[in-house]
Amino acid sequence: MTPMVEGSLRQMAGDNWEEVGKEFVQPNPMKRFGKPEEVGYLVAFLLSDQAGFINAAVIPIDGGQSYKY
Repeated sequence: MTPMVEGSLRQMAGDNWEEVGKEFVQPNPMKRFGKPEEVGYLVAFLLSDQAGFINAAVIPIDGGQSYKY
């Protein structure tokens, strides 16, 4: 959830934006919006020496949304 996402939900749903947001994330296995800091944690790891042998990888950070079970 970012200010931009919240603003978009408010624009679409007005005062009911939080309920619409809950419906919006239902298809996601995590049942929630990602947090900006969660992306930051991945970036920090990839920039660290601990990720020194990772090369040309695609790491989805979508709460499982891209996987169909």
